[in-house]
Amino acid sequence: MIHTDSVDMSGTNDNRSLANFNDGWANACERLMAAVAPSQRRRVQGLLSNPSLGGRGIRMWVQNLMRAEDVNLPSSVPETLVQVYFDDAEAIPLHDCEQCGVPLPVRPGLAADHSEPERVYFERCPICGGRAGLYAFWSRSADGSAAQSEPEINDSERRQRVRRIAR
Repeated sequence: MIHTDSVDMSGTNDNRSLANFNDGWANACERLMAAVAPSQRRRVQGLLSNPSLGGRGIRMWVQNLMRAEDVNLPSSVPETLVQVYFDDAEAIPLHDCEQCGVPLPVRPGLAADHSEPERVYFERCPICGGRAGLYAFWSRSADGSAAQSEPEINDSERRQRVRRIAR
């Protein structure tokens, strides 16, 4: 069962938009569930189906999968990665691996832009061993080597990205 809020949408275009959203959400949930260890699937499904139980970080991961088909998702997600979301209700996928691009959880700091996390769970990717960090995958140079620092973006762009991620 997929959680959707009851919404009165009487317009045809609105109904189609809601249906497209629900289809995208369902597909992204299926992709994530297929990669999660069988022993964790029931709990992940519970968090996805009932937001009052927590699971904000897992839902954010699904949203990322929904928005872009090229968001990296391995065929098997390590149990230690998923366990972070079970153990820390505040953990959200703000870091990624510079090599494989998988989103990785951190506990965000108090700053509005989340630039300094309160807790980093993975210095190295639990899947491939690549370096993890804010925009690590997306800041790689065109030749495929990792950039040494975060890409240059202004404060306004950073705030917009954080708002999109936090939704």
